[in-house]
Amino acid sequence: MTKRFGTGARIFHWLVLLLLLVQIPAGIAMIAPALEQGSIDRLFVLHKGLGTVLLVIVLARALWRLTHAAPPMAATIPEQERRIATAAHATIYVVLIVVAGSGYVRVVGEGFPIEMMDALGLPTLLPLMPEVALWASLVHRFSIFLLVAMVAVHIAEVLRHQLVLRDGTLGRMWPPFGGGNVVIVPNGNGLATSDGDAAATPDGDADAVSDVDAQVTTDASTDETSGGDPSPISEGSPGEGPVR
Repeated sequence: MTKRFGTGARIFHWLVLLLLLVQIPAGIAMIAPALEQGSIDRLFVLHKGLGTVLLVIVLARALWRLTHAAPPMAATIPEQERRIATAAHATIYVVLIVVAGSGYVRVVGEGFPIEMMDALGLPTLLPLMPEVALWASLVHRFSIFLLVAMVAVHIAEVLRHQLVLRDGTLGRMWPPFGGGNVVIVPNGNGLATSDGDAAATPDGDADAVSDVDAQVTTDASTDETSGGDPSPISEGSPGEGPVR
């Protein structure tokens, strides 16, 4: 039986991933020396706005994780590897908060506007603090490198579990939208896909899906002969035998 994270956890996971796929390239592009100033300004506005959204979503995701237990990992995963994975996931949460939080402090602490918050009429919540903002800028730059490295290792481990070990790890966090609740689970000959609706487990967070191996059985009927030896009954023409 393969247990998945609940719908809320999976939505948070993929939202954070999508935001990072925009934020990291935008952050690199906006400091490119060959870029014109108008494009740099637009990238800064985008980066600051989405960075604020990322901070809120990461904090909400961390709160969700603290109040919703994760489903158990595959039984084939050794205990030491489970502990390492749990510690790595917790570290990724912390680094995500540091990256988004330090970026916010850097912008607001130096007095730069966040256009999206201004448009929504939201306060920045922090006073001017140039010295703190300078340190926040350094933390932001180095922590993003750490985040990219950890995410790369995370993706490599997921691929190892899915393609080499084939224990269905990817299915635990498969997106809850687009083609139904798809779970990729291993069967005896490789990978099987199940896309039925999952039943909620009692902990309220994980969906449980059992993989079903379809089998076609052929029964051979026997008849007692006068000598007591069983002999198969003729199946007749093709397609009319006792296959069901």
